[in-house]
Amino acid sequence: MNETLRALAGQFVWVDLGAADGSTMAALRGLRKAITLIELDAVAEENSDPGDLFNRVAIKGAVAGSSGKRPFYVRSWSQSSSFLKTNDNIVRDYGLESFVHIEKTLDLMCDTRSNLLASLNVKDISFLKTDLEGLDTEVLISSSELVTRTLVIQSELRLQPYYIG
Repeated sequence: MNETLRALAGQFVWVDLGAADGSTMAALRGLRKAITLIELDAVAEENSDPGDLFNRVAIKGAVAGSSGKRPFYVRSWSQSSSFLKTNDNIVRDYGLESFVHIEKTLDLMCDTRSNLLASLNVKDISFLKTDLEGLDTEVLISSSELVTRTLVIQSELRLQPYYIG
């Protein structure tokens, strides 16, 4: 295992888009010393424990399918904050009204995943996690060249239209 860690050190890049709770990486616990973790969240502060990670970059910023300013809805439960409005019928059906109350709206400057990673000089991703509250597909489609070079992608999926658009 020590040889594997030495060989991977700095080569295993974990990108966590929408990292509101921080990434625990329990499944990769033994490889923490080799992982470069890049966390991005629009409103959350640094939440994960860097512990024995090879490298960690925490970015407070917004990612979307295209660059530019967009309204971002900060909700009572921060993990449901999004650029998209919620589908009131679905919210009501599941009794989630108290979680999605909009506390404030911010005009945030967004950048694309490709631009963000290029600014960090990241060319390849080993593991990509997206939890972008409805923008996952938009972000993945906008950076298809990076998707093809990513080993593993974990993305949020809802079978009902929780967000509008």
